[in-house]
Amino acid sequence: MIVRHKWLTDEDYVRMWALCTLAPGINQLAFATLIGRKLAGWPGIAATLGGLLVPSGLITTLLTVGFTAIQGWPPFQAVLRGVIPATAGLMFMVMVNMGRPLVKEGFREGQIRLIMTFAFIVLVGAMIGLLKLPVIAVLLVAAALGGVFFKAPLPPAKEVEAAVEPTGTEEEK
Repeated sequence: MIVRHKWLTDEDYVRMWALCTLAPGINQLAFATLIGRKLAGWPGIAATLGGLLVPSGLITTLLTVGFTAIQGWPPFQAVLRGVIPATAGLMFMVMVNMGRPLVKEGFREGQIRLIMTFAFIVLVGAMIGLLKLPVIAVLLVAAALGGVFFKAPLPPAKEVEAAVEPTGTEEEK
């Protein structure tokens, strides 16, 4: 739509998008705000913010009001008692599916690597589940420890020699 109506030049579009992706946050909201400013100044900013925020705010408010109204209703409580274990089951399957390749790789790389993999899984689970440490802190520590303990294995010497050996000059081919 922006190209069809020639609201922005290609340069404006790229510059605005690059500016929006520099900082963390909601890039689309920032991008729409910049476009609104370019097209209509402060009224354009108000229109884009209103167009993006009012519908989602209204939907959130209506869902909250609806939930508040039915949260004590016994049939709804029964539904929640079914959904919560189902969610736990889904999380368990996510864990299994994410852990399976790690365990297979551990088996392939030897007993020490397999033990390290299981220890790492249990350690991270305990740090978050039992010690209640912040997830971001645990992930940062896990990334650092993973870099130390799970370095990629070196290829066999024969593969390295074959990769380094010259295959001949252009004249010999």
